[in-house]
This record gives sequence, C-alpha cells and structure tokens, in this order.
Amino acid sequence: MRNVAPIYAAGGGAVALEFARAVRDWSWTPEQVKALPAFFRYNVRVEMRCSTLFERPSITKFLDADMATWLETKGLALPIEERGSDAVAVVRQRAALAAAEAKPGPDSLATLPPLYQLVNNAVVGREESNVLARRALAIAEAQGAPPTARLSLDISVRESGSTDSWKDGTYARAVTPLLSVPVYANDPKARSAILLLMAERTSSRTRRAVLLQQVADDKALAANDPLRVGALIRLASLQQQAGDTATARATFDRSGLAANQCAILDAPPRFLSAGGTFPNEAMAWGFEGWTKTQFDVGADGKVIHQRAVLSYPPFVFTKAGTETMAGARYSKTFRPDGGLGCGGLSQQVRFKLPG
Repeated sequence: MRNVAPIYAAGGGAVALEFARAVRDWSWTPEQVKALPAFFRYNVRVEMRCSTLFERPSITKFLDADMATWLETKGLALPIEERGSDAVAVVRQRAALAAAEAKPGPDSLATLPPLYQLVNNAVVGREESNVLARRALAIAEAQGAPPTARLSLDISVRESGSTDSWKDGTYARAVTPLLSVPVYANDPKARSAILLLMAERTSSRTRRAVLLQQVADDKALAANDPLRVGALIRLASLQQQAGDTATARATFDRSGLAANQCAILDAPPRFLSAGGTFPNEAMAWGFEGWTKTQFDVGADGKVIHQRAVLSYPPFVFTKAGTETMAGARYSKTFRPDGGLGCGGLSQQVRFKLPG
C-alpha cells in the first residue's frame, strides 16, 4: 500500500488517520493473501476504483526537470518526492541538508538538491524559504547552472520576498524584471518559461493573450518545442472563448498537434461554476462528508464521464458528488473536432451542514 488515505472509520477521523499511517507500507503477494485465515478474508471488503488521472506537468515541473538533468551531469541526484505529506518529507530533506553541510561544506554543490527541495516544500515558512532560495541560487550561479535550471530559484527568491504575494499583480511585478536579466533574456526557453508563468498568473485575458503570443512567435524556439506548443494551445482556447473560431483553428494548426493529442504543457480548463444539492437523507442524519470525483471536460466547458473515486462516509455522498460535477462548467478550450480538452481532471466536492 502506498499513499494511503482514510475513507471511513467507526472510531472517527483520528482512528482512521492512525490506521492509514500504520498500513501505508503494507504489501501482500497473492500467495500471502490466499494464506490468510478465511475469517479475515471474508470480513474485509476492499473497494477500489481505477483512476484515469494522468500527470499534467506544470511550467515549474519543466524547470525542475532541467535542474535535475544538470545535477546529474555533476554526479548528483534531485530525488523525486512521492506524493504525500510535505511534513513527512521535510524531516528527510533537512537531514540530507545537514549531512551535506557537515562533509562537503555549507556552500558545496552537494547542498543544492536538499536546498532545492526545501525551497519547494509547503511546510517551510516564507521567510526561511527566501533564505534557502537565496543560498541555493548563489550556489547554482557559482557552479554555472544553465538558465532554465536556476530560473525556478530566482523566481522563488522574488516571490517569497513579498508578504503580499497573494495580491493581484504582485507576481508580475516580482517576475517581470527577470526578462531584462541577460542570462534569461538571451535564453529562449528561459524567457518563454517566464512569459508562460506570468500568463498563468494574470486575470486579464488581454494581457494573457499578449504574453502567450510572444512565446508563440519566438523564432528561437523550435516549432515543436513544448513551451511554444503550450503557448499556442492556450492562445487558441482564449481565441475560442472570444468567439473567434477561425483564428483559434489557425493557431491550433500551428501547434502541429492532431485533434486528439494533448500538449505536454497544456493548461487545464479553468473552473467557472457548479451547482449541486445536499442529500436530504444525509441532512436528516446530520452527516457531513465529501466525494472525490474524476471527469473529462469537453471543448465547450461541460463536464462528461463524471464518476466518484472516493467518498466519505461511503455511499452517502457519492451520487450527490457526481451530480454536482455533472452540472459544473469550465472555461472553453479549442479542439478542432470539438472533443475533449485531454480529460482526466479531479475535483473534491465537500458537503457541510448549514450553521
């Protein structure tokens, strides 16, 4: 068992969580399961649904991969953390940093992998993250890291240096100066990554289109470069949302993708609205809970193929959760055949009693 999450326990959430922690590393072979006493096998029910969710790498994951590739050339590895709690991972990451500081030294390249991980760990506070990012960036620069490898650290330094990063426009003000830094400005992938990140963080469609167009028209990028293709797919969707289907089709054609292909760096459609009702039976019982759903989104923004993957309590909110997502609406995406925007989205629906 890996990445265990509690679904239901008669003893309440604390008991469920403790049980999940206890069994997270359990595993059995078919022979071992067969050898279990019949009493236990007959009284244990395992409910499992297959997941259609696929990895949709972000721009920052693209930058992480470049850092990992560069570190490999130096004989170092950037461990890929399994999905799970950052609170668990941070202990291991701090221990790795302490070990690297003790032997090669606090400014050695060996400290960069754990520093990089700690900077991206959600448990680490903003101020500490800023200190760690500055330290990691200095090491990366001194060791000659390529622009796309060090870019994520530079962005982290600027973003964590502000106490109001949540405000609209703060991200753009922090990151825009990077476009004038020679090491990034002269590297087509680095400057395109900056523009795409800014496009994702702006609420203005007009501004987003301008930023995406710059990446799409960057002649220094290869025609099939994932950053360029990602920009074209996003731009086509914006044009479709504006009602300009002809231009959207032309933009999509420039991506070189077939109608049923997904861009590696395509952006998932934006959530707009959802309805839903609280089940009468659950309200009468005084139950609260949640349902984790998976579904596809059509090019028109409508949800299809919705289904429940997990529900708590079991069987209480499954139907209501899937019906809620059935009525949800997402932003339109352009696909020449009007098909899926790649699908495989996931959303948790919570049910809380009023008051």
